[in-house]
Amino acid sequence: MTTLLLTVAGTILALGSTVTEWTLPPVPAIAVGKALPVPQALAVAPDGSVWVSETTSGQLLHIGRDGKVTVGATLANAVPNRIATFPDGSVRFTENAIGDTDAIGPPLPRIGCVGAGGPCTATGLKPPFLGADGIAANANGDFAVIDSRARAIGVIHHGQVHAQTAPRGFVPAAIASAHDGFFWVALQPALDSQLRSARAGMLARLGSDGAVEIHPLPASDVPDELARSGPDIVYLAQHEGDAVVGFVRETQGSVHVARTRVPKGVGLLATSETETSGAWLAGARDGSFLHVLPSGHTRVVAPPVLRNVRITAIAVNRDYLWYAAAPNRLGRIRL
Repeated sequence: MTTLLLTVAGTILALGSTVTEWTLPPVPAIAVGKALPVPQALAVAPDGSVWVSETTSGQLLHIGRDGKVTVGATLANAVPNRIATFPDGSVRFTENAIGDTDAIGPPLPRIGCVGAGGPCTATGLKPPFLGADGIAANANGDFAVIDSRARAIGVIHHGQVHAQTAPRGFVPAAIASAHDGFFWVALQPALDSQLRSARAGMLARLGSDGAVEIHPLPASDVPDELARSGPDIVYLAQHEGDAVVGFVRETQGSVHVARTRVPKGVGLLATSETETSGAWLAGARDGSFLHVLPSGHTRVVAPPVLRNVRITAIAVNRDYLWYAAAPNRLGRIRL
């Protein structure tokens, strides 16, 4: 039993929370004989179970509510990366350089799929996509993907891919679902853009038909992370410096951004999409700290609760804060 001390609205609360960890054994690796597994991304399913992408063996792992770890999928000559879970229990995930091959070109990227007790078809991505490094799903069964290398944004609606490139001078950096079936995309100035010096980021609101609505951010805000909390709040965070963490509140089509600063930066961001319970942050850029930012507040109100741990991914559901720690650890903290 590990007791965690959290500060909420200035008050110290002692949470007698159990920290449970799994050490993943060496696995067959794609490039070498055996190696330690590296958990890359986490996603919470509707039933409270958790999916984990593991890049060493190219496996998609599933952790049941009982804590049992099973292999959901094993990819051939590819690794799963980002994950999105759907209301029906199915899972889609980005793959690196795998998919249908053009007769005269390299392999095209695709979005892999694990069905909920039934068949599930992978989705091929064609140009402008070179790959996919972000994915989000909405309650309607649609999903959206981004490719920062190709500056590509796409919505998959009823199996059809509506693809486009980001506005000139910007690249998509993160994506999250909105409460009404839309998607939010964080846009950063491209490295070779004149806008980069101005540090002017934007948020794009993306419809299932591919329609885009642009919302400029203050000049110093360039979000690297997005995560939705409850029906009308999307948190955004940036990595560099004393990073800005803010939340976007949607009210009758208007967008309101509140801001705070996190000393030493924020590496990761996670929320519960169904509960308006705040955002969990893995900070210090090396992933060695966890903080909590309650919804509606504009400052970080929790000290670190884990030390000497490099957290590579976090996710939260009603009962647990889940984390992946390099190189081969998975853990959960009861909330």
